[in-house]
Amino acid sequence: MRLIDRYLLKELFPPFFLALTVFTLIMLTDRALRLTELVILKGVDVGTVGLLFLYILPSFFAVTVPMAVLVSVLIAFGRLSAESEITAMAASGVSLGRLVPSVFSFCLMGSAVTLWIMLSLLPAGNQAFKETMFQVIKTKATVGIHEGVFNDAFDGLVLYAQGVEGGNRLRGIFISNERTPKNPHILVAKEGTLLTDPDSLRVTLRLTDGAIHRLVPERETYPVISFSSNDVQLDLFGSRGGATTIPKGRREKTLSELSEEAAKVKAGGGNASPLVVEIHKKFSIPAACLVFGLVGMPLGLTSRRSGKGSAFGLALAVIAIYYIFITAGENLAVDRKIPPAVAMWSPNVLLGLLGAGLLYQARTGLPPSFSIRRLWAREGP
Repeated sequence: MRLIDRYLLKELFPPFFLALTVFTLIMLTDRALRLTELVILKGVDVGTVGLLFLYILPSFFAVTVPMAVLVSVLIAFGRLSAESEITAMAASGVSLGRLVPSVFSFCLMGSAVTLWIMLSLLPAGNQAFKETMFQVIKTKATVGIHEGVFNDAFDGLVLYAQGVEGGNRLRGIFISNERTPKNPHILVAKEGTLLTDPDSLRVTLRLTDGAIHRLVPERETYPVISFSSNDVQLDLFGSRGGATTIPKGRREKTLSELSEEAAKVKAGGGNASPLVVEIHKKFSIPAACLVFGLVGMPLGLTSRRSGKGSAFGLALAVIAIYYIFITAGENLAVDRKIPPAVAMWSPNVLLGLLGAGLLYQARTGLPPSFSIRRLWAREGP
């Protein structure tokens, strides 16, 4: 590795770790408040909450590593441009193209780390978080229920309670039950008690002194059934029916599990798009590190005239636009409106073309006598 390569990598790594820390802490803020509430209000031990923090970190790193790659390239080239080091390199015969391999190597490392997270750490972390959270809810069932809030953590149910008392007693209960689409109904009760079964993944809400309201459109009737006691099983993570293990969602499945399930769903004539989208996402997001590096170089070079703050703002705009396109594309692909491959890879392709175009137009910050085409054509040391 030549001196110029070592120097450039030295410029890239410090802002990368700084940006990674800042972005991760920002994204953790909301979760931190919610998890801290488990300790303060629900009495969950600090060790368990610490494990929950550990398990959710991969889901944040999968996003913040590519973001940190873009910001580090931006800051590094912004400083080199602002202090005229890019100009000095060009005057010494070091072409702009000569700097690309070092940036590419750095971005490739970011891609490798992100790929490892997406393929290994993320599925394992998500599943461990669900399993640990279930154990918390099973022993302290009110963790999943907040008073004065419509809670939809339970599959097929929306639950509202005016008050939560004594750890497992609810009052002023309203439940919308849509588990059976052809037979939706409303339950109201003065009180309820949460009961947990330590030998299975079941949490039951025993209602007292209430009524069931059901609308029957075809008969134009509105029957109301009063009861003194009624049990409602709360389905946590799809565990209704006495399951002994928490089933994996598509974000908890490994690449092989997603591929196997997608093949089975396709063979059965079902909609495998959500699974195929998840497969493509495991590779398209790591590839974004390379795209962000390509975009970050010209944005950094423009900071000499526009200022670092302006270039940094552009970088944040690029990140926001990228993830908006990824999210919108995922929704469209899940609904089978566009192919999953197009949904997950088109943002990379579009930003890659934009970055290449910007890099060829990155004349700002260089002496007027140097054209971008001449810089690419010249041989570096």
